[in-house]
Amino acid sequence: GDVYKRQDLVLNFICSCRASNIEIKENLIVFVGQPELASILEDIGIKTFYHEALGPIPKKAAGFYGDNVFGVLMWLKTTSVYLATKSGYDVLFQVSITVLLYFYK
Repeated sequence: GDVYKRQDLVLNFICSCRASNIEIKENLIVFVGQPELASILEDIGIKTFYHEALGPIPKKAAGFYGDNVFGVLMWLKTTSVYLATKSGYDVLFQVSITVLLYFYK
């Protein structure tokens, strides 16, 4: 499947936080594997992080467990959590092709 079709999970999380008055402007960062996804999220006020070393994530989903696409996705997921926790933050981790990290100390 196309990754853009699954961004509804990310947007649902953001809308749910906003509807529940959960602060996300300062505490949420979304690690993305494609720069165009960063642009979409930044347009609605969400901080993002993209770096070529964490991707680029292919636009098509992994074909099967352990294939090359799967490996690239796992790199993005594990590295994002590692960077946040190594920086001293606790995180709420959610995955939907992109990685949402809710930071708090």
